[in-house]
Amino acid sequence: MRLQAPVYIPLTILGFIAIIFSFAAFSGFHEVSQADQAFEEADYSQAAASYQKALMHLPWRVDLFDRLGRSIADSDPESAMEYLAKARKHGTLSADGWVLLGGLYWGYLDDEGSALKTWQAGLEAFPDNTDFHYWLSKVYLSRGDYVSELAILKDWMDIEDAEFADAHYRLGLLLGGTDPNRALAELVRAAVLDQDYDPAVYTMRTAINLATLEKDRSRKSVILGRGLGLVNEWALAKMAFQQAVEADPLNPEAWAWLGESKQHLNEDGSADLIKAVDLGSANPDIRGLFGVYYLRNAQFEQALAEYSAAIELDPENPNWQVSSADALALSGDLPAAVEAYRRAAGLAPDEARYWRTLALFCAHYNIYLEETGLPAAMQAVGLNEDDAESQAVLGWLYVKLYRTEEAEQTLQLAIQIDPELPDAHYYLGYLYLQNSRFSLAREELQQAQDLGAAGLIGARAQALLDEYFR
Repeated sequence: MRLQAPVYIPLTILGFIAIIFSFAAFSGFHEVSQADQAFEEADYSQAAASYQKALMHLPWRVDLFDRLGRSIADSDPESAMEYLAKARKHGTLSADGWVLLGGLYWGYLDDEGSALKTWQAGLEAFPDNTDFHYWLSKVYLSRGDYVSELAILKDWMDIEDAEFADAHYRLGLLLGGTDPNRALAELVRAAVLDQDYDPAVYTMRTAINLATLEKDRSRKSVILGRGLGLVNEWALAKMAFQQAVEADPLNPEAWAWLGESKQHLNEDGSADLIKAVDLGSANPDIRGLFGVYYLRNAQFEQALAEYSAAIELDPENPNWQVSSADALALSGDLPAAVEAYRRAAGLAPDEARYWRTLALFCAHYNIYLEETGLPAAMQAVGLNEDDAESQAVLGWLYVKLYRTEEAEQTLQLAIQIDPELPDAHYYLGYLYLQNSRFSLAREELQQAQDLGAAGLIGARAQALLDEYFR
């Protein structure tokens, strides 16, 4: 048997291969350096190009998939997800990469489930990185999984005192029924970080403190639920009212407020309200809530019947007269509505808000301006001349009555008292339009829109801006 002679590769060829390899490696490492610098300078297009070249020369550098994916996330999210998935497979995905991959699932693919699993896995890999806590809390909130939201927020705050007002606020809301002391601390922290939370925090602090004094579990939950409703947290409010019903199935207020909360969540709460009336027909608050239900469903006669029952049970409460007036107005009986608003003001003659309501109603429907609306507005101002809202309403009545000089002076005074009152800017802008002072009108209407963007006044200002200045 003949043995095959060994094949020898000349040293010159081996050397040539080594030179080629060394050059490729050198080029690859140079591209990595260039890419890293571009990435740190946020020049992501250049970074991506250099990372891709580096991978051609250094295919074993699987750690580059992470930064390449992050570099092209904005320009090519689909490819970015592929590179990030490769990095995950090789175990080289960074904490930022995990966060971004979950974000692409949620924002780009609208795949909340995959985003949740990705961020959960990222948290396991990087348990001290609170970016995962932030995003997981958002997913749990979106899903209505308040137990998991509470757990992740508590875990987050145990790691750091994060300067995220919304996180402290949510934690405070979630803890209101189980840990009132910490709930109050979290709510106060939210208000310190962001003063926009002041009104809601004040409301919730009041509710939590009142609930703490209540020993009955059902009534305690009703108090907390009403506070949550006042700050427009109706999903959490519904949970509180459900707990109230479970604690005492014979508590009519718990049933009534459960029905009210369901309506705010686009659910039918009529069965709960019927149950509430069956248990507490002599309770004016329950009859009033049933009236609200009927009013929302344009059943005005039934609404008036419920408000009439509430008035009979609680005749000194002006709010029932206001509710009755609203129902009468929507049914088209404007004179009767005016009389109801007038009765409300008469029951509380020292409270400006009822006089303002009467005046604004007259202005809105252009009825009884001189004989009812203007005197009501003057009465409101007479109770407190430094109240910007009352001055603004008086100015609006002057506008409606074409008393231009008095209207301008009064509205400018309202703005001087409170420069951020959108109503006053809207009324003044309307006055300037009425008098063809278009430059001034545009300026005031724009301010009204900016200040009241989320409300009715902002919408009305925007409509006039679109009509006259677009």
